[in-house]
Amino acid sequence: MPEEVKQIEWQHINKLKYYTLGSAFFLGVNAILYPADVIKTRLQVQRENALYKGTSDAVFKTVRSEGIRGLYKGFLVSQLSILTGHFYVTSYEVSRSQMSFLSDGSRGFAAGGIAAIMEQFLGNPIEVISQKLMIQGQGEKSTKLKGALHMSTDVFRDHGMGGFYRGFVASLLTGALWSAVWWGSYGVYIDVIGDYAPEGTSHLLIQSIAGGFSGLNAAVIGNPFDIVKTRLQVK
Repeated sequence: MPEEVKQIEWQHINKLKYYTLGSAFFLGVNAILYPADVIKTRLQVQRENALYKGTSDAVFKTVRSEGIRGLYKGFLVSQLSILTGHFYVTSYEVSRSQMSFLSDGSRGFAAGGIAAIMEQFLGNPIEVISQKLMIQGQGEKSTKLKGALHMSTDVFRDHGMGGFYRGFVASLLTGALWSAVWWGSYGVYIDVIGDYAPEGTSHLLIQSIAGGFSGLNAAVIGNPFDIVKTRLQVK
């Protein structure tokens, strides 16, 4: 028999535990994945006279010239995204709970898009500063680096408030598309995998597989927009 996997609804979540334990969880995940984000950003902004030949070369050269700390440039600033992340999830869950008349896949797609649009208004300034911090001093051992406050002051002085919203449209498209595709795919994969999984299969396993495939879909579709967004934000 197929294994029916029920998605947890917003009204079933203990909000206090979610916001407290969720923050600790997000911080831990971000600490693990942040070096990959730094390398991805550095590769995305390369054009002619590229410093890096590929992912492994970027990791090797970053660590050799900047040390392990080079993989965590802008980390503290980027962790403000934990707050915007809570806003995103809350927006998603509340929006999704109002669309019970739709299928799981359609609800996820629509609510994911809405949540990403709302979150981007808060998240874009954080992305602009953190990405500028990520790429400064590439390949250099003794460069004096700017801090987040100094970088923010420079952006405001040179471009005004608009500087914190560089690439906003591209970022909006990227976030909304990624979120809509991820959540929409997740709802579909949960149902499909559940239909073929043997009875008694761990729901956590099914959800993990569905999440992995959903992330792959979102990354393939959203990466071109992500490159454009990143190049605009670090100009």
